[in-house]
Formats: sequence, structure tokens, C-alpha cells
Amino acid sequence: MTENAIETFELEHAFDQEPVLRRLSIAVPQGSVYGLLGRNGSGKTSLIKMLLGVLRPQAGRCRVLGLDPRDDAVAIRSRVGYVPQECDFDPQMSVVETLRFLRSFYPSTWRDDVVEQLLDHFEVPRQPRITNLSGGHKARLSLVCALAFEPELLILDEPTAGLDAVVRRDFIEAIIEFMTQEERTVFFCSHLLNEVELLADRVAILEHGRLLIDSSVDALKQSLCRVTARFRAAPIRSRIPGLIACRQLGEHWQVAAWVDSESERDTFLEALASQGATEVRVGEADLESIFVDLVGSRNHG
Repeated sequence: MTENAIETFELEHAFDQEPVLRRLSIAVPQGSVYGLLGRNGSGKTSLIKMLLGVLRPQAGRCRVLGLDPRDDAVAIRSRVGYVPQECDFDPQMSVVETLRFLRSFYPSTWRDDVVEQLLDHFEVPRQPRITNLSGGHKARLSLVCALAFEPELLILDEPTAGLDAVVRRDFIEAIIEFMTQEERTVFFCSHLLNEVELLADRVAILEHGRLLIDSSVDALKQSLCRVTARFRAAPIRSRIPGLIACRQLGEHWQVAAWVDSESERDTFLEALASQGATEVRVGEADLESIFVDLVGSRNHG
């Protein structure tokens, strides 16, 4: 068993000469929950396709469970559960027929008892054709199929997008249950950052195919300071150390900066005070606010 479930080494890829991944290097520890964040078009789905051997990188390489997807895509898929954003089941098959078809690809690892438990838990009907299932039931069935052979690694690409709160809760509970099994790993993309913060041990943030952040969630939250304050005049950004974002909200300004220590935090606050900051309120940074600060500042200045 490898130390990292996923490793990428300076991956590069472009479509029509438009880069989607730029020298991307990440490592996903075995047994962790790793969240991949980024705006639409930042390269998240392209990366997942490379990990599954569907798309070949134009430069660099990656390894999944110690295997190279370029040479071992079939072996990887036999050990990796995958839940795409949109289900691609045959719409004319029934649920039972779909499960029977997929079972043939996992003759030694498919668990009928696990399937029955998950179908009951998610209240997925057995007999209807896929075309007659609701979006929520299709998503639940996709997760059942991904977990049916007890994979070592679960890859999720926006699995709860467009689903209601009840279905999203079911997904979260199923993922947590999956993680109770020793050395299981989850790698997932989501726009719902409260879910990422709830589940992930570590996160990476992509922007235009580049890696902005790769950090544990706790360390990331502790290393950023967000302040709301009044200023007589617009703050001079060049005089604020570690500045990430500075935006006006009505009569107040929100300012965020990197602070790796208490002394750096003090220096940051002193810099604001020197520019006449009043009514200063230091807020707790959550993952959503950090994401907006990082990505929003790069798109809006």
C-alpha cells in the first residue's frame, strides 16, 4: 500500500491551446478526505479524467494507488469508486438490470449485501427504469454503484450539485461511513464549501489550472486573518503586509491577509490602525470566505 493514494507531478494539459492544467503537483495521503476547489473551468474535472485514465496529460504524470493511469486504467477502475456530476446509466435499463450489469465487472469484490443495505438506506426503488428515476434517486444509485465493491479510493465530481438538502445529507452520511473503514480515501470536488469544510482533512484550490493552495483545513483557517473596519479613506493596499483581499462593503471594508504567527497578526492589525482603521472587528475565517478572498481577489483586483 502506497503512502499517497493520489500523486500528480507537474501535470499539464490544454484544449485548443487554452491551458486547463499548469504544472500541477499534489499529493493525497492514504486514508484522508481531500477536497478540490475551484471555479468552473479551473481544471478540476480534467484532473479527475486524468486520474481515471480517460484523458492523457500532455506533460507530467500522475499515480493512483501506486499505478499509472496511462498504463493501468483498468486496474485502477477496479479499485476506485467514481461518482460523476451527471449519471451516465443506460436510461432503458431498470435499477436491478443496471446493478447486475455492473456486477459483472467486479466478480470478486462486488458485495450484494452492501448493495441491498445501501438501496434500502437511500430508498432507491429496484424495478423502475433509469429514465423514470428522479435526479435524487439517480445520484443515490450512482453512489451505491461506487461503493458496491468496497473501493480503496472514492472519487466524487460535484456529486451533490442540484440535489436537495435531504439527499446531500445522505451523501455526507454515506461518505462518513465509508471513511470509517481503515485506509479508505476520498477525493472530491464540490462548490458547496460548507460540505467540504465538514468532511475534508485537506484542500487544494485551483485557479486557471494553477495550484493556489494545498493545505490542511485547520492550518488554512489559522493562517488567515479577516477584519471588518471603517476607514476615513480607502486603505492603501501596498502598506498592508500579506494582503489577500480588500473590498468595500457599504461604509465598512473587509480586509484579509496571511498571518503565520501572532506577531504577523499584530503587524497586520497595526498596519490597518496606521491607516486610521476604526470599529475593527476580527472575524473567524471559514473555508467559503477564504475561497472568495483568494479567488475573488484574483478576478476582481
